[in-house]
Amino acid sequence: MSEINVEIKDLPKSDTIGVFGVGPYAVAIKQSCGELFKFVGQNNINHGSFIAASVSVSSEQLAAIKLTGDEPVKHISWEEGTYAVFTHKGPYENLSKTYDYFFKNWLPTSSRIPSESPSVEVYLNDSQKVSPADLITEIYIKLQPTTN
Repeated sequence: MSEINVEIKDLPKSDTIGVFGVGPYAVAIKQSCGELFKFVGQNNINHGSFIAASVSVSSEQLAAIKLTGDEPVKHISWEEGTYAVFTHKGPYENLSKTYDYFFKNWLPTSSRIPSESPSVEVYLNDSQKVSPADLITEIYIKLQPTTN
């Protein structure tokens, strides 16, 4: 694995709607994305980025959707804070190698500590339109605040 470029970014709170999946990644992501985009289409939602099995929405859109809790789609909020952001290029099956590099090589030399929040993957292109070798995924790891 070659070196990855890690940027530190302060991000505001933001809202998404998404579907949680359980099971093997290849199966769960397809099922979750299918349910998500069916809901998005049925509700005529003009969304922003595709983030894991979620899409970014404005607070106005979130209020207009009026989620009842009965649908598979849930409100997911990104926490405000400082994130380590890095890019994986290639098949999703190799994401673990990029995570390994971050946690085993970059993080120990950074003097930063990851928070307990889950990582977030932002898919920058469409796996149905590009080859696996050309897939680009941004990974966000929330960091604990630094103490001075």
